[in-house]
Amino acid sequence: MTMKNVILFILFILVNLLMVNGFSQNITSKTVSGKDESEMKSKKAYNNAVQNIKAGKYTQALPFINEVIQLDPSFTNAYLERGKIEFQLKQTAAALSDIIHCLLLNEKSGEAFYEKALIELQENQFEQSFQDFTQAINNDFKEASAYYYRGILRMEKEDFA
Repeated sequence: MTMKNVILFILFILVNLLMVNGFSQNITSKTVSGKDESEMKSKKAYNNAVQNIKAGKYTQALPFINEVIQLDPSFTNAYLERGKIEFQLKQTAAALSDIIHCLLLNEKSGEAFYEKALIELQENQFEQSFQDFTQAINNDFKEASAYYYRGILRMEKEDFA
């Protein structure tokens, strides 16, 4: 190999390294900004959903929470909120499905166990409801209503232990 060929080879390698490095930086910056934009859209949609939920506008909240789930399928609270919305809209099967999905993402969600127990209570699944109220309490859901409903269910089965 001549000196000229060695120099050309080294220049070829350097140019390729610079091109690859510049290309990967462009991809990284686009990915990060795309992620930021998606995250901002998700937060805005979630806030819109929460505002509608607080106002009792469940039908209007549903498209916003669906958008959140589409943008961020791992956002646990979005499934929980959608389940609560669906429960209010009397879509029991869909509500239960979303709350179970929430529990698959976060098995320690006391609030999800509580919401699941409420649905089961409405569906007359008393034993499962009792167990889920207990799970809610054991996972730091300390609302008085969880204790109240669990106590009522315990009295119904005459288990005063």
